[in-house]
Amino acid sequence: MNALADALTDLFGRLGVKHGEILLVHSGTGPLGNLIGDDSVPPSEAVKALHEALTRTLGPEGTIVAPSFFYDYARKGKPFILERSRPDTSLGFYPLHMFGLEGCKRSLNPIGSLQAMGRQAEIVCAHTSAYGFGLASPWARLVDLDARCLIIGTPFIMTFIHHVEALVGTPQIYNKIHRIPVIVAGKEIDLPVITAIRYLKYGISYTMETVERDLIERGVIKTVTESGVNAQLVSLRDVQDMIFEKLLADPYYMLERAPEFVPGEPPDDGAQRDRE
Repeated sequence: MNALADALTDLFGRLGVKHGEILLVHSGTGPLGNLIGDDSVPPSEAVKALHEALTRTLGPEGTIVAPSFFYDYARKGKPFILERSRPDTSLGFYPLHMFGLEGCKRSLNPIGSLQAMGRQAEIVCAHTSAYGFGLASPWARLVDLDARCLIIGTPFIMTFIHHVEALVGTPQIYNKIHRIPVIVAGKEIDLPVITAIRYLKYGISYTMETVERDLIERGVIKTVTESGVNAQLVSLRDVQDMIFEKLLADPYYMLERAPEFVPGEPPDDGAQRDRE
């Protein structure tokens, strides 16, 4: 699939991906073969071409980052074994491909886990905390390192928005304590495992369309479309700055509709004096 890797490398160049940068990748492999006029390219070959193109473009000084969420930790109560618990299939084929590569690092929080390869992989995935989002998470380190997000072969998607939501402290989320083991090198970690997650009982649903629209209006996201393959590139710091501003005015900015919280129950549980 060198032809596909060549086509992807060219696309990344026109998009503005820089040698040596840190890139958070959200990807879909289904349409990538269209770049070479072959819609029958199997996912196993498309992910190899994608990884080769990313590696070529970023070079030895660059870093590739991808989601590595293990949803069975929360949904089925399965322990998170860092080296063996495979990323959820809903993330697409590339995170699964990357997980099996030598030198791939992974962060500790099962639900907010990231994996990384390259020069800054150890820093991004540092095992200094097991918080899923917020200042102690790998998402914050991506911003500190001026990382950008590449979205290719899929409609606009960005888990990073939940990190910003956690920083602001919107009422539709709370910090959940996890008691299920997180195991690294055969030993359970001795760190609190905490994730900012949405309340499930209120039917909270997020929308990406509003975020994408506003990033386009601000002129901070670049889009290149070729042969039906859509590729977008945006700075995570620019995303964070915009969402901060929007959430200060409207905490439900990223939701399809405002939650109908129940008075007397969290987060609308009334005055503290009622419980003294």
